[in-house]
Amino acid sequence: MPQKVSVGTAGLDAILAGGVPAGAATLITGGPGVGKTVLASQIATHWAGHDGPTLFVAFEESPASIVANTRSFDWANEALVGKRLHFLDAQSTTRAAFAGSFSLDGLMASLSAMITEYGVRFVVFDGIDQLLDLLPSPLARRRQFLHLLDTLSDLSLTALITVKRRDGPRDPDYVFMQYAMQCVLQLENGGGPLRGRRSATVIKYRGTQARPGLHPFVIDRAGFSIADAVTIDDEALPDLGERISTGVADLDHRLCGGVFRGTALLVSGAPGTAKTSLASAFLVAGAEQGEKGLCISFEEPFERIAANVASVGIDLETPARNGLIRSLSLMPRTAQPEEIYLAVLREVEAFRPRRVVVDPISALVKAGSDDPDADQLLERLFRLLKSQRSTVVVTSLLDPGAHDGQQSLSGISAIADTWIELSYAGVGGERVRELSIVKARGTAHSSEVSALVLGDAGISLASLARGEGLRGDQAAIRSRWQRLRDEISEIERDPLFRGEQGAPDQNDKAGEAP
Repeated sequence: MPQKVSVGTAGLDAILAGGVPAGAATLITGGPGVGKTVLASQIATHWAGHDGPTLFVAFEESPASIVANTRSFDWANEALVGKRLHFLDAQSTTRAAFAGSFSLDGLMASLSAMITEYGVRFVVFDGIDQLLDLLPSPLARRRQFLHLLDTLSDLSLTALITVKRRDGPRDPDYVFMQYAMQCVLQLENGGGPLRGRRSATVIKYRGTQARPGLHPFVIDRAGFSIADAVTIDDEALPDLGERISTGVADLDHRLCGGVFRGTALLVSGAPGTAKTSLASAFLVAGAEQGEKGLCISFEEPFERIAANVASVGIDLETPARNGLIRSLSLMPRTAQPEEIYLAVLREVEAFRPRRVVVDPISALVKAGSDDPDADQLLERLFRLLKSQRSTVVVTSLLDPGAHDGQQSLSGISAIADTWIELSYAGVGGERVRELSIVKARGTAHSSEVSALVLGDAGISLASLARGEGLRGDQAAIRSRWQRLRDEISEIERDPLFRGEQGAPDQNDKAGEAP
């Protein structure tokens, strides 16, 4: 296996099985606007800052333009320019080729002089196709390209070369470059199963088992990032010896002391059944113990959630002001799965929350209903949060098409450790919220269906069987419900209702004396 050099972005290093080959050249190819120069600049900056002096040879843009265009990225470091990151403006070489007076010897002489002067160990050639396309024949292009590779090899330089693809994978020059290189990374801008999304593929890597397939990537303030290749620590297991409060004392009692640290709790139900209120109570309970919490919302902004739950005595605003609760609002209808995942990953790594709420996961699933990566995104989000030893509460709407009402729209129920279902019961012409525990792995739990009561002091549960804890209108509802059940029981005991023989005829009874 060849020695590797990290490119400085975890996802790309992962699909390259550790980085690009040291002392050899790697080809990055793709269409216009796919992000080749951004990636090349990001890698060059990383090499200059962490590995050694780096030379960036620009054929298409001026060095000043490249520095200006990459200034907005988090990894940009202009302090390196002229010290450990050096630029060679090769646009004049391109103009010489256009005039018919080109010789690679002049470029290589300038390159060798800078390598000697600055002790360069890494070289990036950005847009070398601008030069090669001006040569008179395919044979001339191949000769000059091989001459370049031989020079780089003689100097033991680790190199990165970017080229545009204009005629597809069957372009003779492109095919030749692939054969000549040790490692080839192809960037795509939409098309195929990833409709409109960018992806990276390792076309070849001699001596290395690179990760196969299309890997979606994004370019944002953090630069080039591949989401699906970020390594997650699957060894982080929940602490089954520590229970933490859900924020509702009655629910903790029904769960024999609360939920286990590092597990996932799914709260599903119809709109208005208090899913978000339960999740908010969970965050507040953690903040009261000094634990940091993260609220990831896919429908409403955090400010609106805080205002809504304040009406039932749940105060999210105070711990948010004190820095114990942070929020991350995302729009799944407009963001790609990899953008959502990376946003959550970065927030979790920066804040390190002990408790996380995702509200509601069903909005994410609905937005990605026709996306083949939606289910994978859900699984990776759960794995990410649990790998950080965070305890997670996820809310979801129930699937209205489920026959038994016990199927979450998100399909995430199999991954959740505890599942709480909320619903409505119609009693005396009015609604009563109900809570039931569908499952709780590794612990005994109540099988009772309880009434969920929202009051000024927060959330409480009451026994529907005994009518405990019901006050005011709900007590009246309970009373009417009990009377109705008594009447039904009396009718069911009537021999006529049961169809028993020997029961007196009603007409005869009507004629009897009182």
